[in-house]
Amino acid sequence: MQVNLKLFTPAPNKRRTVLLFVFRDRTKTPLQRLIETWEEDLGQMWASITKPQDYEQYSFTDFFEVGFYAYRDASGVSTCISLPN
Repeated sequence: MQVNLKLFTPAPNKRRTVLLFVFRDRTKTPLQRLIETWEEDLGQMWASITKPQDYEQYSFTDFFEVGFYAYRDASGVSTCISLPN
């Protein structure tokens, strides 16, 4: 695990690795609800990972920049939640 975390270790003036999740949701679930669910799940997964002592203080967002995109729905509307700068 330590070797894998070193690949993504936050550092000054270093961009975080971008994870872009693309949804093709054929239900009526609002994109914001999908995002909230995924963010909660990602946080739980991160918390459950055994990390080396040097990395215990870091959060998921210290390593990764997360974005979400939803394909067009039946009304022809596509939605993108942009990544923070």
